[in-house]
Amino acid sequence: MRLRLPRGFDLLEHEGAARQTIQAVLLARQVNVGHMVVFVDTMDLVAGSDRAEIEQLIEMENGALLAAHGYRDVRFVFGSALKALAAAERGDLEGPGRALQARRGLSNVCIG
Repeated sequence: MRLRLPRGFDLLEHEGAARQTIQAVLLARQVNVGHMVVFVDTMDLVAGSDRAEIEQLIEMENGALLAAHGYRDVRFVFGSALKALAAAERGDLEGPGRALQARRGLSNVCIG
């Protein structure tokens, strides 16, 4: 599958989960992490018209990796750590949390 990636990304073709993602999943399983929530950073660099497709691809490929290691019902949170930090510095923590809860059906969300 050929993807248009944001400026600054040098990959021309997507080839599955990144090596550090695979290593993190393996380590989590080794130390008996029972549940996983995945935060996908830098989504603010993805064009709005491409965002749904990119999110779906990330969830599909990484979800398969996580399921292969026993993680089921993994929540994916797409966002920008830089924007979250800026919101935290402004003291604006309730707004993003409420939006995230509504979008993903989460009962408790902590941003910061």
